[in-house]
Amino acid sequence: AAAAASAAAASAAPPADSPPRDFFFDRLPDVLARDRASFLPASAPAGVSVVLVGGGYSAATTLRALVDLAKDGDFPLRVVWLLRKPSSAGPPYAVVPDDPLPARGALVAFANALAAGGAETGRASVAVRRGASVRAVRRDDDSGGVVVEGVCEAAGGGGEEEFVVRPQCLVSHVGFRPDYELARELQVHLCYASEGPMKLASSLLAARVAAERGGDASAAGDCLSQAPPGRDLLTTPEPRFHVLGAKSYGRASSFLLAIGHKQVQGVVALLAEALLPKPSM
Repeated sequence: AAAAASAAAASAAPPADSPPRDFFFDRLPDVLARDRASFLPASAPAGVSVVLVGGGYSAATTLRALVDLAKDGDFPLRVVWLLRKPSSAGPPYAVVPDDPLPARGALVAFANALAAGGAETGRASVAVRRGASVRAVRRDDDSGGVVVEGVCEAAGGGGEEEFVVRPQCLVSHVGFRPDYELARELQVHLCYASEGPMKLASSLLAARVAAERGGDASAAGDCLSQAPPGRDLLTTPEPRFHVLGAKSYGRASSFLLAIGHKQVQGVVALLAEALLPKPSM
């Protein structure tokens, strides 16, 4: 009966565009639509097991979608959520007072409540492991499935314990590194920490430190609180070579399209001043 109900739920769902995958390292999975097949059970009694790595908004978004999928389906869903942030550091996400983005505020409230064991998850069970560090991701020699190994805080506090998980699917949201292959032979001074252009990276770091010293931890990580960079911050030692868009922020996750639009306007103005003929008097 359970198998029939699960099959009926799967057949009633919108068709999945992508074939099932057992890992996502490169993008945010579309759990409820295109990538749904990766999170449906091969057999209803067994259910689905997922390892989710990360403590940013991407991880919270995927977690919310997984819980919603379990509510819609008729199968158990087990999620192991690996968070690097230890329990002693408090909730995983900083709350922005009077958040101008209500959806973000709701997502933060959900993820923090889930980490504290107080969120409604329906048929999904979520095991939160704080202070986690992944030591290896490999293929099982016999089954070929994904194996995740690492250490985390010991249950009940006090020390660390090792874990080994064999999920149906691994979702990793741990940021990304910009690809500078195009500029490998150019004089581009990059920040050793963020891998963004040094001038802009220094400015972003200074603004974050100032916010943290002012006691406003939420503003320090809030992308909406930043000001567009000045044109001088978009220059590099390489003449007329500018890094714009998400790549200009390197590993930082606070980039906004509105900032990118301002960057383009600033660089176009710089190039116009340098290349266009001056009007004759």
